[in-house]
Amino acid sequence: MDLLTWLQRWYADHCDGEWEEFYGVEIRNVDNPGWVIHIDLTHTGMENKPFTEIRDDNGDDDWIFCQVRNDPSQGMIFYGAGDPNKLVKILTVFRNWVENE
Repeated sequence: MDLLTWLQRWYADHCDGEWEEFYGVEIRNVDNPGWVIHIDLTHTGMENKPFTEIRDDNGDDDWIFCQVRNDPSQGMIFYGAGDPNKLVKILTVFRNWVENE
């Protein structure tokens, strides 16, 4: 299954009439330039799953950062950021974590 279809299915699987009212998936660009992804984990069964932070900085054109953190306003979230060419890689990190670790 391709990555976007998988993400759509993951999101849909967590929509229960309430979860999507407060939580969800946010993908946006940033001006440094790059991508930022927030995926809410609250009430998904992933809140307490261990995640090994990824921090790989090879300069302005080659960087990625992923972690799971407790955001005071949102609860547990998967946070990923990267250069303009890292959107697929960030989503792949999330998918691999959900499916394997």
